Amino acid sequence: MSLNYYGWSPGIGDPTYIAWFAVCAYFLTAILCFTAYNRCQQPSNTEICNRCLPASRWIWLGLFLAFLFLGINKQLDLQTLFTAIGKNFARQQGWYAERQKYQAVFIAVLALASVVILLAFAFMFRLVGMAERLALMGAAVGVTFVLVRASSFHHMDIFICGRQFGVKMNWILEWSGITIVFFAALFCLTQNNKR
Repeated sequence: MSLNYYGWSPGIGDPTYIAWFAVCAYFLTAILCFTAYNRCQQPSNTEICNRCLPASRWIWLGLFLAFLFLGINKQLDLQTLFTAIGKNFARQQGWYAERQKYQAVFIAVLALASVVILLAFAFMFRLVGMAERLALMGAAVGVTFVLVRASSFHHMDIFICGRQFGVKMNWILEWSGITIVFFAALFCLTQNNKR
């Protein structure tokens, strides 16, 4: 069965300037996160910089991989494929008409996972510096944006397609996460350069 069967095909999903600008922002942020990870790997930094603890290195490496993936996904729109496969599976199994029940379970699991992630973030906050804390907050905003888009629930779709101050909520959520992580990585790098 081809991917076209699901209404998705590999290619450029959004050829607009704002989408390409977002792709560049994701990749630039990924490069900064990788640079912060590399800085934390240097022995001179690990001896003098409390931000360069093992947790910090893992955070920057994880953010590098996440933003690299998000940059690629921005144009491939893999969550659309995921949603289409889920809908097709629900139809094949005969429970698509009752999907609201399963959507409620999905939201409950998502809420539980969010609580676990927030607790993990709170634990990590104690082990890292300010730059990593900001980066984790930006990552939380970014993850929220991705999950809201991937959930494809009617009310969520209305929310992200709405506008605040003339700007799409979709853009506000996406750009907030990118911007916070971008400046957190810059902050980490400038702090390391001062030492």
